[in-house]
Amino acid sequence: MILGPIYNFNTRSIGGYLSYAMVFDKFVVQASLETKNLSEFKFSASEGYFSSIHAYWRF
Repeated sequence: MILGPIYNFNTRSIGGYLSYAMVFDKFVVQASLETKNLSEFKFSASEGYFSSIHAYWRF
């Protein structure tokens, strides 16, 4: 589990992210829920909450 704050300079708001990473030998999958503004309770990539999935290969 990874938890972190984000400060958005454009809107002067505090956001954050909560993610879970699964690390295999050379492969990583990470699923996260992120927000640019904690006070907006809607799912929108421009203002509220959004989810993302990252998968990448480590050398």
